[in-house]
Amino acid sequence: MKRIGEYLAFRDQHFFFIFFVVLFCTIQTSAQHKYNFFYGKISDQVSNKGIPDVNIYFEGSVKGAISNNNGDFSFYIDTLPLIMVVSHLGYETKKLLLDKTSFSLNVFLQPKIQQLEEIVVSGKSNYETVFHDQYLNIIDYEVDTATVFILTDDLRSTSSALICKNFKGDTIAGNKFFSIHPRKLFKDCLGNIHLLTGDSAYQVFRDSRQLKLIYPVTLKKFNDVLVNCVCSSGDMLFIRKFEGNGQTVSYYKVDRKTNQRQMLTAIEDSLKTKMLRRNPHDNSLLNQTVQPDSRDDFVEWSYVHKILYRPVSTALCKIGDFICIINTVERTIEFYKPDGSYAFKLLLMIRKVHEGTWTKDIFIDEVKRKVYTTFAQNGYYFLYSIDLNTGELERVLAIAHLYPEKLRVHKGYIYYLYHKAGSGDNKELFRQSIF
Repeated sequence: MKRIGEYLAFRDQHFFFIFFVVLFCTIQTSAQHKYNFFYGKISDQVSNKGIPDVNIYFEGSVKGAISNNNGDFSFYIDTLPLIMVVSHLGYETKKLLLDKTSFSLNVFLQPKIQQLEEIVVSGKSNYETVFHDQYLNIIDYEVDTATVFILTDDLRSTSSALICKNFKGDTIAGNKFFSIHPRKLFKDCLGNIHLLTGDSAYQVFRDSRQLKLIYPVTLKKFNDVLVNCVCSSGDMLFIRKFEGNGQTVSYYKVDRKTNQRQMLTAIEDSLKTKMLRRNPHDNSLLNQTVQPDSRDDFVEWSYVHKILYRPVSTALCKIGDFICIINTVERTIEFYKPDGSYAFKLLLMIRKVHEGTWTKDIFIDEVKRKVYTTFAQNGYYFLYSIDLNTGELERVLAIAHLYPEKLRVHKGYIYYLYHKAGSGDNKELFRQSIF
């Protein structure tokens, strides 16, 4: 009996010891999962110096923080995702999206500049014709730093022509082609213009008033080397790679000196990926690169390729001193330093717009350092600017023509192609002032 009593006492002590150990571990694990530690620095975007006494607070929370004399800050937060508001007298207020992308933040505030309020022209037909010729149809165009390259074919013959105009509308260079059949123009990540045919690619070189085609390569080699290079910054190249039938996009940075490659982020349309897993027939059609012969099969093939499983629409671009990745799936903009290190993230306030359907197209005005997107309704397209401090959207204009094609934004103008009814294959190039 004595041994039984000692055993029961030992068992009870052992049980309570295990109970308290498990309880302690549970509390520690719960605390680790509940709280997230963020830290970083807030700097002046112009001088790059740390800003002291910056107010930090969180939407829907009473918690807050403040930066120290060097601009450094840190805090614990228990709820993610969350909007973090950063404000300081004399600087533009910033609204950042906090999630688990990175717990280290590099925030840059833009000094407030007293300036005249911009007059937004909305719905006015303040457009002008950039190029129109009754005998020349526009195949494609690209806007360069101070010129517009326009690729045309002659409706009276089999010849094609490449025309270069300045922004005043004067033709400053050109060339005619009889032996090749150009299909499109392409502007690479280094700013060079290329002319593409069905099997070859050429770089366009302006020699006085003549446009020459140099450095011919096969189209396959061109696609492998240049098409997926979307941006450059100093010694860094930024590469885009589509995977999973176009439903996943990965972005990489590549050091041109060392050829070292590092992934920045991957964007996946998980809803479409799940749909593909559940529908093996759709997956089979996506992998079918040759168009079917029969009409019914072509309609189904076209619907799957061009509507149901369109490739993920994203953009990587350089805006000022930042590399920005615009994620249309999660509706965010990620900001990176020129060396590719993560800075911060914004949430795009798409849900606040109730004018048509979001096209998910992104347009960058590198000169004005502005970002735009469009909404469409019954053939009308509306241009919205994106505030790079808060993610808010503001309507700036309604495009003058219905169903515009190939939109580009440059130096405060939006360029687009328009196919007039009753004009056959003839397209015209217009531009419309944003402000």
